[in-house]
Amino acid sequence: MYNIKVSLIVAVYNIEKYIVRCINSLMYQTYKNLEIIIIDDGSTDSSGKICKDYKKKDSRIIYVFQKNSGLSSARNTGIQLSTGEYISFVDGDDWLEKNAVEKMVSRIDKDVDIIITSFFRDFPKKIVSNESEFQGRVSREKCIEMMVKGNGITHSACAKLYKKELFNEVIFPIDKYYEDYYTIYYIIDRAKEIFVDGCATYHYVYRDGSIVSKPTVSKMTDLFEASKEIYQYIIEKYPYIKESAMELHLYDNLLIYVNLEDTKNQLSLLVSEELKQFSLIEILNSSIRNRVKYKYMLFRLNSKLFIWIMKKYFNRKERKNIIGEL
Repeated sequence: MYNIKVSLIVAVYNIEKYIVRCINSLMYQTYKNLEIIIIDDGSTDSSGKICKDYKKKDSRIIYVFQKNSGLSSARNTGIQLSTGEYISFVDGDDWLEKNAVEKMVSRIDKDVDIIITSFFRDFPKKIVSNESEFQGRVSREKCIEMMVKGNGITHSACAKLYKKELFNEVIFPIDKYYEDYYTIYYIIDRAKEIFVDGCATYHYVYRDGSIVSKPTVSKMTDLFEASKEIYQYIIEKYPYIKESAMELHLYDNLLIYVNLEDTKNQLSLLVSEELKQFSLIEILNSSIRNRVKYKYMLFRLNSKLFIWIMKKYFNRKERKNIIGEL
């Protein structure tokens, strides 16, 4: 297994302050059979020069500059260029533990098409580990259930190693935020088996100016559409986890509603309509966790009061701009 070639696909856009740490973490991996494919998505700062300088230092680095087309386009280009049997995605402002690839490759076995690890959250003043003790092979059905329930598996495309052929008929959607959300369920659903390793190998860096650092109507629109699409997909294909899928879908839409400034705009009305399709009795009698039930009940009772309380809570916890937290 240690002869397997791995392609690391790195999307770069105006991250001159972070790209050196990222590339160093890839070049000095303990696992050496790598190609490092850097897709520069039209950077206007010195990111491109830094990457080209590194290309001269390491023959495993492939550098490609393209017109700014977004993260999905950059990743899709990287997939097309890759020659490894397995691929992994690294955002250019993030970085890997030095043995990250070796740990993932060591889990490759017959019928294992995806290896999933955990991650660190690098905040400006502290690093928080999301490690868990779980280790083992799971079916794609079980993996999707774990992801829907938030049991140690996130929607991120990063911190995972994939057999490249899984992407033969699936691409990241162009011109969409939350591209991982749109994609990851379909990729996992194509795998034979998945190995889940709770050890943290990937550092997700929280920074100002990142793609999801602040909510906008366009970002919230894409989240709304992705959540709705995946909810329908799950309840049709995996009806036995309908309530877990419902909880995730409610959570997403409550998050969107809180982050929208104007509750009378078109998206707010669509979100409200989507939330109100579920009856209070249905939610109360479900296995949905209380923290989501109570928020939903408050929304149905008084949507303006719901927003006021949630925003006050965000301010107190200093988390109002962290997408994904309610």
